[in-house]
Amino acid sequence: MLHVTIDLAILMLAIATGFVKGAHKKQGYLRLLPFFLLLILCVEFTGQITQYYYINNTMLYNFLSIVQFIFYLYFFRQAIYADRNKAISHLMWLLPLLCLINIFFIQGTHVFHSYTFTLGSVTLILLGVTYFYRLFKSDDRLDLLREPAFWISISIVFFYICSLSFVSLMNYIAHLPVPTRLMLKKILKLIDAFAYLFFIIAFLCRSKNTRNSLY
Repeated sequence: MLHVTIDLAILMLAIATGFVKGAHKKQGYLRLLPFFLLLILCVEFTGQITQYYYINNTMLYNFLSIVQFIFYLYFFRQAIYADRNKAISHLMWLLPLLCLINIFFIQGTHVFHSYTFTLGSVTLILLGVTYFYRLFKSDDRLDLLREPAFWISISIVFFYICSLSFVSLMNYIAHLPVPTRLMLKKILKLIDAFAYLFFIIAFLCRSKNTRNSLY
């Protein structure tokens, strides 16, 4: 019933690495990240079980995506945008609210909330890209191999850029031929796998700083 695909195998490795290494980190987001990844793993296994019994699990992934938005916004607020805490704090409740409105009153609970997922994805991509731009324009010399925030940002931007075109069109993809859907599903699993690999690198970093703000 339960299948451990390549993305889930790397996810489990990231969780194990996080609990071993993350517990000793000063950064709060690194200590919380293993629990966040564990939640993703539980949702993925629950999704497999519901799919096996032909139970619609769209709402399960709808709510998971909202939790992901909240956690990643929390990460950007704590790790990078120290001087913009208020703006991101507002986004942490405004974006989930928009998602819930979309889910229950616009697109409906029976489909994936592609409208607000696209909005949230673009928001996180812009935060990450802005961070990279300011990082490389900064006069400070940073050892990126020692900066967990850099690798987590790469994971977030990589995941949402790669999956945006797939997930935002999920409701259309659901009507494609089965072989096409299976191929796209494999591509998404590879995207997830690479994103989790970047989390492992972040856990293994030996950062000297507790905050990465460039503002």
